[in-house]
Amino acid sequence: MVAVAVDSGRRPLRALPRGDESAAVVKREDVTAEWIDRVNRFLKEHGLLSGESTPQEKSEGPKFSHAWVVGGRKTTTGSAGLVSDPQTLVGNPSMFYEFHVRGKTFNVRGIGVAGSPVILIGFSEHVAWGMTALGADQADLFRLKTDPDHPDQYFFDGQWRPMEVVEETIRVKGQPPQKLKVRWTHLGPIITDYVFARPGDGEFAVKRVPMCVSDGETIQSAIAMMRARDAFEFGRALAGWQFPSANVVFGDREGNIGYWVLGALPVRSRHASNGGRFPHDGTASRFDWQGFLPHELKPHVINPKRGYIYSANHRPVGSFYKAYIGHSTGSMGHTLRSFRLEELLSTEERFAPEDVLAVHYSSVNPARRELVRLGLFLRDHQKADLSDETRKALEYLEPWLEAGARSELSARGTELALEINTMFRAVNTELAFDYGGGGTGLTLFLKSIRRRLAKPGSAQFTAPEIKYVDSVLSRAWRSAQEKYGSDPEAWPSQARKAQVQRKLGYYVSLDGLPSLDPEQDVSMPPLECIDGTTIWSQAAEAYTQFVPMHDVDQARTLLPIGTSERPGDPSRTATLGLWSAGRLHPAPLSRAAVERIARSRTHLKR
Repeated sequence: MVAVAVDSGRRPLRALPRGDESAAVVKREDVTAEWIDRVNRFLKEHGLLSGESTPQEKSEGPKFSHAWVVGGRKTTTGSAGLVSDPQTLVGNPSMFYEFHVRGKTFNVRGIGVAGSPVILIGFSEHVAWGMTALGADQADLFRLKTDPDHPDQYFFDGQWRPMEVVEETIRVKGQPPQKLKVRWTHLGPIITDYVFARPGDGEFAVKRVPMCVSDGETIQSAIAMMRARDAFEFGRALAGWQFPSANVVFGDREGNIGYWVLGALPVRSRHASNGGRFPHDGTASRFDWQGFLPHELKPHVINPKRGYIYSANHRPVGSFYKAYIGHSTGSMGHTLRSFRLEELLSTEERFAPEDVLAVHYSSVNPARRELVRLGLFLRDHQKADLSDETRKALEYLEPWLEAGARSELSARGTELALEINTMFRAVNTELAFDYGGGGTGLTLFLKSIRRRLAKPGSAQFTAPEIKYVDSVLSRAWRSAQEKYGSDPEAWPSQARKAQVQRKLGYYVSLDGLPSLDPEQDVSMPPLECIDGTTIWSQAAEAYTQFVPMHDVDQARTLLPIGTSERPGDPSRTATLGLWSAGRLHPAPLSRAAVERIARSRTHLKR
């Protein structure tokens, strides 16, 4: 699919780049022609095969950060090494629970969410796995035919069907209870009030995977994952996972590694408008889903030749893959984090276990690094006409760049570098018309910068490129002055002070609701890296898992800020100091290894 740039008359419209094929997790070289033919035959049988691949850039969606695994052919141990970093905001208490479950057929440690036995990220004696958000399209709107003469009914397959009407009572503290009438169809609940329907649009029902799959449960897949004895069994175990969608990377003791797109992916009707991207006709069965994409036809790879796999909310598969996934992040190429992971993983021939972990501590933001490099080139070699503020910023940032461009507050210059705005949209720069918008477009631009700067004698940059760099650097200088004052010598200490003055609100959710109880807020400890787009970002280090599969008792993890949600419990902030220091704690799996580091024991009797 070709994306088309929409402009308000300032410049001619043009087709945007198709995206960065090299960024895909599953590349053309990773799959056989026979497998592609099987995918295409399935799509043709369901009336869904078109000449163009379907990935398309959408608005920014969920981000569940990054995970990487290095296979035995590239490790010094011959076993896989895996790190998973689900980078969401650190919570008070954590949104995750870390737990260890053992039964007759499994022994697994990792994290999940309260009330569920599913281990989202974890490891056994045989396999370790990590997940990142895919944001696949697992729900659809259906436009219903209703009529005032048939209240609480909808027309489907030639007849009027009754809706199931349920009245819910919502108790409100200090206020009278509120009554809410919920109407259900066989497709799902009526949600017209929440989809910004226009007058005359009628009623809308939403159909989504958890409501439509009745012959299986995700927990069955999760238990099969726990029981898997190698990467191949693990890949097959993923077939039953329904919701949520995710990217999963995994590796085993024998050195095998793999990746799979996870979750039930609906096969839309061949009559669906625009391939299912618009609301569906809800009046007949022929417009309903045809089923789900078979597990073996979802994007996946086992033991790619490059010897490593990483996922960071970026493009899961190249354009040779024609099935519609509808993922909402990184669909056209790299994110900044996947771009950095490629830099780090592609340059090493052999990884010791500690080398696999060392990637976790990379605090380099490649966008800010490359923009400063380009600014210095424009100043010193191309002799570009740059603003005074940009020149001041470059003078201040040049030592920072030479010292490694680390986004750590102990590195002088970081406080200014953090003010470099990396939003890459048409409203900020016309370069987005050439490279595409968002993180994908920015990383394409960064690649272009790097290629040209590799040959400085012939490198030349255009007026729009100069304007963009001049704009972001001058704005960064002004922003730092507004935040920290007019004296740059005071900026490092002011940035440190501002960081520790923040609070972790009690039960503050991702929805932005305020602290449930300000008295239970926790003061932010001193953190080194607060850049949310780097691999090591303590501000978003919701969990870290490192597993060297040759000896899983050497695994290390961290769940900030602690393991309890109860005020007054010492475990509530048990990992606050480790988090501040950037350290992980031992996370052994065997009983003997646990006993060696145990501090207390509680025996539960039946």
